[in-house]
Amino acid sequence: TKAGFYIGIDRMANTSDYRLLANCRVIDKAAIITVATYVDELESEVDVIDGKISETDIAHLEGRLQQQILNAMADQISSLSVYIDPSQDIIVNNKLTVTERITPKGYTSEKDVDLGLSA
Repeated sequence: TKAGFYIGIDRMANTSDYRLLANCRVIDKAAIITVATYVDELESEVDVIDGKISETDIAHLEGRLQQQILNAMADQISSLSVYIDPSQDIIVNNKLTVTERITPKGYTSEKDVDLGLSA
């Protein structure tokens, strides 16, 4: 009873996290927010204990990024986790690795209806 076209699943030509166009948008936006958040932290000083970043600084960096992403993307994601491994030796590497895991909103693109008669 409804006229018009209904666009279905927007599949991309791969099997990675980028297999759906909607996922591409979420990942790209989170990457932009991450860079914008951490660009202020480049070449900044952090407290170090035995070559490792202090737990206080790790909590600050994780919390800051989580807050920025949630503020900008709350309507696009279901959950977010930000993790900085405390065993990274920042003195040797001068590099900080951050792990982000985002659960995007789901889409009900396909529906199966079990329809039948009952006695």
